[in-house]
Amino acid sequence: SDVCSSDLLGDKIGRKKLLVAAPTVSIFTSLATVHVQNPYLLMLLRSIDGMALAALWPSAFGIISDYSRSKERAKAMSLFNISYMAGVACAPALGGIINDAAHFAFHVPEKVAKQASFYACAVFFVITAIVALVLLPNNPPQHKTEELTNPSGEIPAEGGINFADLKRMLGEIPMVLLLAFSIFMGVGLIMPYAKVTLTEHFHITETEYGGLIFGPAVVIGILSLFLGTMGDKIGKVNATRLGLGVATVGFLFALAFPSRSEEHTSELQSPCNL
Repeated sequence: SDVCSSDLLGDKIGRKKLLVAAPTVSIFTSLATVHVQNPYLLMLLRSIDGMALAALWPSAFGIISDYSRSKERAKAMSLFNISYMAGVACAPALGGIINDAAHFAFHVPEKVAKQASFYACAVFFVITAIVALVLLPNNPPQHKTEELTNPSGEIPAEGGINFADLKRMLGEIPMVLLLAFSIFMGVGLIMPYAKVTLTEHFHITETEYGGLIFGPAVVIGILSLFLGTMGDKIGKVNATRLGLGVATVGFLFALAFPSRSEEHTSELQSPCNL
């Protein structure tokens, strides 16, 4: 519902404003997280951060759609995915390096050293907000205006998603919505435990954990450009089916060949493999 509301808000006040406001909110939540000890306040901060993130993505996708022609849209999304995966690849390693440097180089206590990455995160959000404010255009490109213009010469409102559309989609494409829900729920179940499991049970540093993610993330980012081009050729439906098939094979492979540590340690469960 946050994404739906944010999409409507982006249509009313403008996507650029949301793309500036969202990282600005995350600046303050990152800094506040370091000083919050109450778990309920921490949950509140994470909720606010989640709403900012929900405002960010629809606006980002909308701007990509505005500035790419329909025939090249999948390729444009792939380029966006490369940028995203580059951040995913570098962030854990960089965060681990910052935390480890604070602990080992500057002799900050380990618990306090883990706060260093939150301050670094706030700096990156400052840069993001400035870049969005300075570089993002205020108006849609000319070709987008031409695509939206109807025969009478009037430009209809872009509209976006509303709750009536959501209700209609629940009736027309329930499996697609269920698929999206299951994917993000699966990601949400893994993310909180993956780092903790690896660092505690395998006794690796945060820098080493970042290094483990770096390689696969770079490969995925590079391949996404070619896969996006293929998606334009074979169609979005076939590309989606192919992607789900490859992901299913990957999960089955992880279940069929468990890690050596899992075989000998009853505490370790599937998050270690995933």
